[in-house]
Amino acid sequence: TGNKVRIKHTHKNNGKIGISPAVFEEITRLICLEVNGVDFAVDKNYLFRKQDITCKFKGDGCHIIINLRVKYGFNVEKVCKEVRERVTQSLQYMTEVTPTKIDIFIADVK
Repeated sequence: TGNKVRIKHTHKNNGKIGISPAVFEEITRLICLEVNGVDFAVDKNYLFRKQDITCKFKGDGCHIIINLRVKYGFNVEKVCKEVRERVTQSLQYMTEVTPTKIDIFIADVK
């Protein structure tokens, strides 16, 4: 009757987990495509996909560069604002990394 089992948890923080910049680029690409009015300026051929989104790390900061094509009839400023907000929120949620800078370049309106 009073037999309780105590479980002792031993947990050590000895390791590190790394995430490839390609993962950040792919998350960014998928989030951008969810925004109305967004298309990519570069050929969608897999070999050339690295040119539309670039992720650079310096110290603890993450700098993302996005080259977009905005569809005709959409407000460029609103599209860029929505892309920036959604990318920031998604990267925070999925990787726990907050981008320090997101540069968006409009390559074309089509």
